[in-house]
Amino acid sequence: MSGAELFRFRSNHPGIYRVIRSSGLDHVYTTWWFLVIAGFFSANIALNLSGRIKISVKQFKEEGIPGPERIGRLNLSRTFVLDREARESVKGKIRDIVSEDGYRVKEYPEGLSASKGRWGLWTVPLFHGSILIILTGVLISSLTKFGGTFEISEGQVFSGKKDEFISKDYGLLNLEPRFDFHLRLRKFNAEYWDAEHPRLYQSVMDVYKKGVVVLSKKVEINEPLRYEGLSFYQSKYHGYSAYFGLMEKGGGPETGGYVNFPYKKRYTGRLTQKFHIPQTSYECELGLDPPDGNELDIKVSDKGKVIRTGRLKRGGKIDIGRYYLVFHDIVKWTGLYVKRDYGVPVVYTGFVLLVLSVFMVVFIVPKRVWFVYDKDRIFIGAMAMRTSAAFKEEFEDIIARACPEMNNKEGGTP
Repeated sequence: MSGAELFRFRSNHPGIYRVIRSSGLDHVYTTWWFLVIAGFFSANIALNLSGRIKISVKQFKEEGIPGPERIGRLNLSRTFVLDREARESVKGKIRDIVSEDGYRVKEYPEGLSASKGRWGLWTVPLFHGSILIILTGVLISSLTKFGGTFEISEGQVFSGKKDEFISKDYGLLNLEPRFDFHLRLRKFNAEYWDAEHPRLYQSVMDVYKKGVVVLSKKVEINEPLRYEGLSFYQSKYHGYSAYFGLMEKGGGPETGGYVNFPYKKRYTGRLTQKFHIPQTSYECELGLDPPDGNELDIKVSDKGKVIRTGRLKRGGKIDIGRYYLVFHDIVKWTGLYVKRDYGVPVVYTGFVLLVLSVFMVVFIVPKRVWFVYDKDRIFIGAMAMRTSAAFKEEFEDIIARACPEMNNKEGGTP
């Protein structure tokens, strides 16, 4: 909600507003109870991750080959009775076959072990770790984020001072951003498909540092200006703004200021706005007939009593006692939203790793093939992290190519 909408809601529904405010439902992601829930969830993931890492390390470093009895209990296993010469021949064929298929082969006195896709053993730890990284980013964001809206007119400079913001939104630590630079709206452009539907809102912004322009950028919807960890987004439509100067009669520097007319969906009819003239007790009411930017109606009051009225042209001035109120121009104003969130890069990193873990699950399947002999028998077994029909066919193909003459004999049981 905007400030005006929030004020209206608070006035019309004070009871509901108090419930929402006290429970934090207007800022869920920066409430203590949300962080407690996220903390418990993070602890759960961390404990699970610790256990999964231990399992993956053990599997990754696992050496040697299992005994014949264990191989015989695998879902994919075959047993043959062979003499020593045939046994060595089968062993050599299996070694050549799996090596050609990209397996990593290691030989032992009692047989051989072949492995493929060993990095797939890390998919589950990577998946849980990426979720933990995302939750860490959420925590950082909840504590340190900052957001603020402000309105700026063509030619106006924004320096990040407190009174320049219409609204602000903080994380739990209430950290203020550092503005050691200034923004100036050089030009605002609005284009429409028709009288009501906008096609483009574009702000041309200049970044000044120590009086020098260090960056110029066209800011559009979803194309922000980013500088020193802050992102400036085009967030509001535009309106008209009157640029005035206040000049003391006795001389001295002129001070300038902008008065924004309220935004209207369609600029038909008359626009009016009231404002307090700085350094005086006077109130001023303006009237503008867009798109005429050359003159406006003005009425100056002192404690409800009208003391000056008239039509003021561009470059004209009106006497208000000690000062002249000078009308310089009618320009456009727009609204921007500035955001700083240190948690966003962390969350993005977590999501990238999460997607990577999903791809690894699909494309990197850990597989193991063992060949073991015991006396006059040989045992050939295989296991995959996700046993599938395709891997069963691969295993049967290895058997068929390694010992075709024995594949259909008695003793060759799946």
